[in-house]
Amino acid sequence: MKIDKKIMQKALDAHADPYLAFLDFRNTPTEGSRTSAAQQMLNRRIRILLPISNRLLKPEIPTGVYKSQKANQAKHVFYYDSQRSETPIRW
Repeated sequence: MKIDKKIMQKALDAHADPYLAFLDFRNTPTEGSRTSAAQQMLNRRIRILLPISNRLLKPEIPTGVYKSQKANQAKHVFYYDSQRSETPIRW
């Protein structure tokens, strides 16, 4: 929320479009990762006003993410099944 207010105020002070400022912010990689928020959500870069290669706008499907997601799902199923009772529910 604080970052959003700062971006909005800087855009208004510079008489620039605040929506373009938010678009640039979402397309900029964060400090802790090599991908931006838009790349993490859409698996591709988003189109901005700067020229960009069409190759970079196509979705990339990272294989490591799906493997870790499947491992997490299997772990949750294991713990869910271990806590489940085997007695049928009677109404």
